[in-house]
Amino acid sequence: MTKQLKAVTYRMTNTSPYPETTLASFNTRSKNKELGITFSGGGTRSACCTLGQLKALHDSGLINKVKYISSVSGGAWAAIPYTFISEMQLERFWGEILPPEDITLEKIESPAPLHSLQYSITHSAVVGRLIKAGFQGYGDESFAHVLSQVFLKPFKLDSADQSFSFDKASVESACAINPQTLTPEDFVTSREDSLFSL
Repeated sequence: MTKQLKAVTYRMTNTSPYPETTLASFNTRSKNKELGITFSGGGTRSACCTLGQLKALHDSGLINKVKYISSVSGGAWAAIPYTFISEMQLERFWGEILPPEDITLEKIESPAPLHSLQYSITHSAVVGRLIKAGFQGYGDESFAHVLSQVFLKPFKLDSADQSFSFDKASVESACAINPQTLTPEDFVTSREDSLFSL
């Protein structure tokens, strides 16, 4: 079912404040955070790199200095789940990260932990899934459907009726201008400690 939604638009000039700065929670979360990070596209190769880079930023504590995260394509396949999964899912998200000295052929050949991003990447088989989705009638939505099944479903972020937003205040704002169409239950919000995803 297609929903028609009203959206707030902002005319941006060199002196315009960014819309998210009107959210009290954004200003609280981003206090003393001065970094922005970006992750490029590149399919599963980029998803692998992004996973490793996010893990390093997370483990080193540098992620706590990051205000914004921006990603496209393969980078987004890792960055979006990272931003929106719960704290409890985070440990499973990483999978098994080994120090270089512990990497063996046996470890490389063993399967990645189920429901980790490592597993999603190594079992993506995107081309085969695309062909199957095309035959199942997804048409021009085939690619979006496949990516949802591979990279969002393991983290319960794959519902076609689900929307993503920063926090409760931004959800309330969207629902207020779409009272007949949206409810707070339609949204997943980023983790309390998470960064602002562009």
